[in-house]
Amino acid sequence: MGFLTAELFELHDRARVEVHAYYCGISNDDALKERFRQAADYWTDIRDMSDRAAASAIVADGIDILVDLNGYTKDGRIKLFAYRPAPCIVNWLGYPGTTGSPHHHYIIADDQIVPQEDEIFYSEKVLRLACYHLTTVSEWSPR
Repeated sequence: MGFLTAELFELHDRARVEVHAYYCGISNDDALKERFRQAADYWTDIRDMSDRAAASAIVADGIDILVDLNGYTKDGRIKLFAYRPAPCIVNWLGYPGTTGSPHHHYIIADDQIVPQEDEIFYSEKVLRLACYHLTTVSEWSPR
């Protein structure tokens, strides 16, 4: 996930958007994780928090749009979304299928991830981008 999204978070217009990152991944300290930390205005490690406590932290931060980058993956925290910690919850990138959740409002996809005729099988409203992961060439170049 970091390789695909670090630059995206770095490029957010900080005059218009605050980036909060809620980390629930593996406990390692490498250059990519540090880059992600630096790309966020606020970094909260929720690995040791209960779902209720993590959701409460998100609510306290006043998050308007919460993007779930994990879905049903190993370190995902899908249950915390049942607390509805933000008014808008989006499924994107880490789990390219429906969550089947009434708590996720949108999924970001393209025609390859969710063919238009398959939208009826998604609990989320499908928001389409021309390219699903928006990766730039610099993401794959050695630094």
